[in-house]
Amino acid sequence: MKRVGQALAAAALLLAAFVGVAAFRAATLRSRQVASRGPLVAVDASRAPDRLAEAIRIRTVSREDGEVDRVEFLRFHEWLASAYPKVHAALERETVNELSLLYEWRGEDPSLAPALLLAHIDVVPAESDAGWKHPPFEGRIEGGEVWGRGALDDKASLVALMEAAESLLGHGFRSRRTLYFAFGHDEEVGGRRGARAIADLLARRGVKPEFVLDEGGALTRGLVEGVTAPVAAVAVAEKGVVNVELTVSGAGGHSSAPPQATAAGKLARAVARIEANPMPARLTAPVKATFDYIAPEAPFLQRLAAGNLWVSAPLVLRFMQRSDTGNAQTRTTCVATILEAGTKSNVIPATARAVVNCRLLPGDTVAGVARHLREAIGDPDVQVRAPEVHSEPPPPSDFDSPAAQWLKQSIAETIPGAILAPVLTTGATDSRHYARLTRNIYRFAPITATAETLRLAHGVNERISAGDYRRAVQFYAQLISNAGR
Repeated sequence: MKRVGQALAAAALLLAAFVGVAAFRAATLRSRQVASRGPLVAVDASRAPDRLAEAIRIRTVSREDGEVDRVEFLRFHEWLASAYPKVHAALERETVNELSLLYEWRGEDPSLAPALLLAHIDVVPAESDAGWKHPPFEGRIEGGEVWGRGALDDKASLVALMEAAESLLGHGFRSRRTLYFAFGHDEEVGGRRGARAIADLLARRGVKPEFVLDEGGALTRGLVEGVTAPVAAVAVAEKGVVNVELTVSGAGGHSSAPPQATAAGKLARAVARIEANPMPARLTAPVKATFDYIAPEAPFLQRLAAGNLWVSAPLVLRFMQRSDTGNAQTRTTCVATILEAGTKSNVIPATARAVVNCRLLPGDTVAGVARHLREAIGDPDVQVRAPEVHSEPPPPSDFDSPAAQWLKQSIAETIPGAILAPVLTTGATDSRHYARLTRNIYRFAPITATAETLRLAHGVNERISAGDYRRAVQFYAQLISNAGR
């Protein structure tokens, strides 16, 4: 009994020491936030919401089948030239693949690596006006908000960039560093004819940007538990994406005498097994970095967990998996998005097909995901094929690079009190096409993201507050000014 008592006492001492170390680490976490250094640059954004509304009225829609209304895209090009005359007088503009645009704002010092700022012209369809308070392409301004398809994704970023450049040129700003604006026309369907073509063009010219900025992060409110201040979530990494195709062939025939196993049944079981056998969860470096930045600013209990991932990681993982968004941050996800089989109610389909959309964590590969799916399905009759066209996860970017400092400084100057945090975005952006040009790729637009606004981007009643939009103009002006000094 004496030895048992000694063992319990030793265990208690170890536990106390363990808790003490964790509490000390939590209490002494150093803030990673930056202080605002300079004043805001002069920007005239008084008419910016009106011009965003004008841009929304031009129906630059891209569809899954690749069809676009060329007339609308070319009309948008013409509108840009008329709305921003100073930009079009000072910058060189060229068209890529007919519908995408590349602007070059030549700097005074050609030895400095350029900056590359991205946005995309296209928007997702709005097939009808049903459910919309205002028609999706009316471009209405009401209640201090700009309404319409593209108000959030992504004409807000594109037009704000042009507003910032026009205003800076009007105030005589001259950049030491060359700046590029790249506006792809097909981001919503993969960016292969737009962003990838622009990246190919820049690569052939030997352009190696100091950094790339695209959409993908936002100013979040109420999305980080325990943190009341707005969080400027800058995505330093994004997931890869692949559409894996499942196909099954079997005996067709009349439904009155069905076989014991049909192609449709085997496909259904395959999809069910995929859902029942997800890929393993883990905390990647970008997600750990999120906790590193958030922890010092959080209440003590959250700081205790977030600041001691060396021991709390299993609990943090379990907690994150309680929500769909948290789960997507911790694992490669695969979900069936298209199911096809049969054309008549009394005919057994001889073939069945599914498309499984997979979003890959950094460190995972398309080949590894396809292998996991085959093992999870466990049926040789189900053919699993990963197409040649896919996107492996690009490498995470360094949030402590000099380029990141310009970005952090611009956010601190434009949005005082916001907490900076590097994050992983689960969506795919045009920026992945530029990964071969630079390691410094960041994804952020200073637009408020709440649980509600996240549903609006591709949904009904998409809109942005005029105040948010004017702040976006100011942010881009700050960034151009800080990077161009």
